[in-house]
Amino acid sequence: MKSSAKVFVVIIVLAGLAVLFSAPFHSDGLSPQWGRFAAFLILTMIAAGMHVRLPRITGSMSVNLPFILLAVTQLSLFEALVVACSSAVVQYLSMRKRVELSKVAFNFCNMANAVAVAHLIYNAPVADSGFGVQTLSLAGAAAAYFFLNTAPVAIVIALTEGKNAAKTWADLFLLTYPYYLLSAGMAAGALAISSNPMWELPLVTMPLVYGVYRSYKRYFAKQLEGEPAASMTAVAGR
Repeated sequence: MKSSAKVFVVIIVLAGLAVLFSAPFHSDGLSPQWGRFAAFLILTMIAAGMHVRLPRITGSMSVNLPFILLAVTQLSLFEALVVACSSAVVQYLSMRKRVELSKVAFNFCNMANAVAVAHLIYNAPVADSGFGVQTLSLAGAAAAYFFLNTAPVAIVIALTEGKNAAKTWADLFLLTYPYYLLSAGMAAGALAISSNPMWELPLVTMPLVYGVYRSYKRYFAKQLEGEPAASMTAVAGR
């Protein structure tokens, strides 16, 4: 890895560690519900193991995003970070035979940064708490998560492989934006059914997530024929 890429990774890791260490002091808004937290954690990690390689980019996309967005809306900041960052580690480990700690740390902390900002946006105090405002807050949180989760990955890939960062991010955008949009829609639908989804709702969502995974896997497999194996970093939570 080039020195510029190393410096960027260190910045992301330090920012993520700062978020993780401060999260317990900013997680008073919701009372802990351990059954719901455990359900989100287990289902998100299962979904993280269902990932597909992305064509033309050294990275992958997993189908854990609907659960991450629901965790942002339903769990405390610390709980949402545990759920999302654990899934990032699961995705990375499920892809690699050889573990590189720098890449694990990057994916873990990059996820922490994205989730923290998404959680902040969704839970920002507003005068009206109706479903329309909830939906707009969720859209803002999903957009922030999308940018903060993909832009650092595009930058580190560009720095490592000597590519143009803007073009790399544009490729990520074109490949993953439909899935982000679908995931935000699934999360909004879950909130429409219940403003306080329990463990049953994420469980019911799993068949839809699996269907998306099988569709993407079949679609990308045709484009990946003849490409060399990926070697850089996971695009966690996409």
